[in-house]
Amino acid sequence: MNIALIALDALKSTQLPPFVLIYLASYLEQQRHIVRIFDVSRGQKYSLEQNGRFLRSFQPQVVVIMGDNDQQLQEAAQACKWTAARLLLVASPRQPHELLGLCQELLSNIDPKHTGELSLANNEPFFPARHLVELESYRLRAPRGELQTALLASLEPAKGSLRAPEQIIDEMRSIAREHGIRHFLLCAAELGHDLLWLQLFAKRLIQTELDLAWECYAHLTELDEECLLLLRASGCEALRISLDASQILQTSHCTKLKKSIREARQCGIHIRAEMTLTPPFEAMPSLVDIAATFGFDDVHFYTLTGLESTLDQAKQISSSARHRFASQRNLQHCIEQFGPHLGPIIWNVRRSQIMHKLWRDQEEENSSSQTHVSSF
Repeated sequence: MNIALIALDALKSTQLPPFVLIYLASYLEQQRHIVRIFDVSRGQKYSLEQNGRFLRSFQPQVVVIMGDNDQQLQEAAQACKWTAARLLLVASPRQPHELLGLCQELLSNIDPKHTGELSLANNEPFFPARHLVELESYRLRAPRGELQTALLASLEPAKGSLRAPEQIIDEMRSIAREHGIRHFLLCAAELGHDLLWLQLFAKRLIQTELDLAWECYAHLTELDEECLLLLRASGCEALRISLDASQILQTSHCTKLKKSIREARQCGIHIRAEMTLTPPFEAMPSLVDIAATFGFDDVHFYTLTGLESTLDQAKQISSSARHRFASQRNLQHCIEQFGPHLGPIIWNVRRSQIMHKLWRDQEEENSSSQTHVSSF
């Protein structure tokens, strides 16, 4: 049976592949179904309209559509009304530990004869069907720009249960061998709470001598220098932290966080932050300016808006925050290098030079285009 799995654009983009559909595809392929994944969340190039021809030529008997809300799912269903296939609409899971339960439900809907219970026992290595997606099309990059891919460290329905370190290392080894990717992002919020597991994983990875690089989510303030050095020795190149924009206004939390960031960077570990912006957005510029003083190497902004707001508006707010953060971070670097008095002056000079260059390049482009038109 031909089965098409469609992932719609996420309201909170995580830059991650649709793991629910990738794991589901792996289970379906084991049952000898023919599966294709269409991830339209990667931009206009991968939209339903652009992929319509490939979807029609595939001639699916079942189409699974995964999205964030009912309106989005209904619009996608209307776009697929040309097909006689059975449509299954499903909401995206909010947490990684919901993945197996959702896969179980979808398998039962696709194949009523399926009665087995999905599990990921420590002695049963099971890898998602990454060969069905273009891993290089996702904007996951290591701190130095190398291609990176994500894997889930927590998959069981019971919250807080992490996979065995050996199982994750086996999956990393398999990806490095089959896809040539040697940089990984471990996804699981529970990693930050289980320091013993994190240290055990680092020691196991050192013993394998695979020379792989990785990053994960962590509670940075709970990691001491000894733990940071162990993580770095195992190949940890970055740590990610999740922040609400209002948290950066808490004085005690900010002091501890800045100290932890300095210690991590001294150990050679980059710090990446994921900051959630919530209404009202009038205070956003000030919050972003303060965040630029923390010493983050990179920040990704998420925007939580009301139901009346569109996905494009949310992306526009996030983009504006990202550009402002980059500008203010450059200012902070100048202040750290040249001092509080000379730093802003040098930053303004550099900024004016960049703006002048952009203006000059635009003028040259306009002039060349006018010359090209007049030649006709």
